[in-house]
Amino acid sequence: VYKRQNLGSGVGRRLLPSGSKWVVMVPLVLPGEDVMVRIVRNHSSYSEAELVRVINASPARIEPQCKYFTQCGGCQYQHMDVSTQRDWKRSQVKAALQRVGGLPDVVVNSAVGTEHVYEYRTKLTPHYSITKDTRAVQVGFRRRESHELVDVTQCRIASPAVNTAYSDERRRLHNTAS
Repeated sequence: VYKRQNLGSGVGRRLLPSGSKWVVMVPLVLPGEDVMVRIVRNHSSYSEAELVRVINASPARIEPQCKYFTQCGGCQYQHMDVSTQRDWKRSQVKAALQRVGGLPDVVVNSAVGTEHVYEYRTKLTPHYSITKDTRAVQVGFRRRESHELVDVTQCRIASPAVNTAYSDERRRLHNTAS
């Protein structure tokens, strides 16, 4: 299994009786892992699956600190150690410059990041919805590969100042809807 770089999905290949290889895309899987998956959607040339369980984990796999990580689409890499995250981000830039920019021999330096793994982001783009009939309020971020909202009370990667402003706005929206 290796990582599909644009969405952070693992890509597995299964040898078919015909000799061809069938591709299966699986979110939340790291390179080299053995996993059990459930196929959720078939396409003409590949399938999409969900991760059921990790059988043999990558040494780079860590426990995400955000309780919303598996649902929220805001972060793709919290299940990787920070060094691996930065390597993947560098390789994404290199692949884009090669593929889109037509620069086959481009050199991309290592990603530079803050020493903070959490509470570093200074900008968020939350969304909200208020149902007409019940006036229920949801404030949060888009579900992975969906337009549905995940109601998020606090973002682990947002700076304390951003989380304070986010909490204030959540409270204001809840009070407005009541």
